[in-house]
Amino acid sequence: MKKQDFIRELTSVLGQRKDAEIAVTKFLKSIRDSLKKGDKVVLTGIGSLYPKLRKAQKRHNPKTMQPVEVPPKRAVRFVASEELFH
Repeated sequence: MKKQDFIRELTSVLGQRKDAEIAVTKFLKSIRDSLKKGDKVVLTGIGSLYPKLRKAQKRHNPKTMQPVEVPPKRAVRFVASEELFH
């Protein structure tokens, strides 16, 4: 499901496409902002989103086999709710 699909679904409830678009955009922005701050986001019945910092890693370039240092990076982990598939 894409953002436009959410907007279409919400338009059927709200009646105004513009209101639905604003609501979906604000909802997604609030999730993004919470994760950037390091907060956990819980979507009841769906699952939880956790911000996570991946550690720096030592890898190698497959062409040259030279060692490469991969810097730490931020990622998001999703844990599905038990209710999601029942």
